[in-house]
Amino acid sequence: MKKLSMAVIGAGMGGLATAAALRRIGIEVTVYEQARRFGRIGAGIQIGCNAMKVLRVLGLEPTLRAAAFYPWSWNNRNHDTGEVSFDMIFGEAAEARYGAPYLLAHRGDLHAALASASPTATFASTIS
Repeated sequence: MKKLSMAVIGAGMGGLATAAALRRIGIEVTVYEQARRFGRIGAGIQIGCNAMKVLRVLGLEPTLRAAAFYPWSWNNRNHDTGEVSFDMIFGEAAEARYGAPYLLAHRGDLHAALASASPTATFASTIS
């Protein structure tokens, strides 16, 4: 039986996550990307508990815990008084409740972690 192979167009977050998931179930993947190399661009990104459950299955939780910030809470304050108008608790309480951490990371760190999850994928540049 011939091994299944697939092409993924684009090595952004979605493309790399797709490639990693396909590789995890034994599918040969070629990722096509127009960029000549990956750079550490962008800013912060929120990695919610549900997303962390997916990243955990891909084996990326330890890498992301080491590279990301583990916030204790997120709150909004009134601009005149400084009074807290909204407070969402994260940290250990949220992790216990939702089964995974809520993390804040640099986009480049998440992208690098996703790229590392498919080390044997073939990357084919579409630039001539």
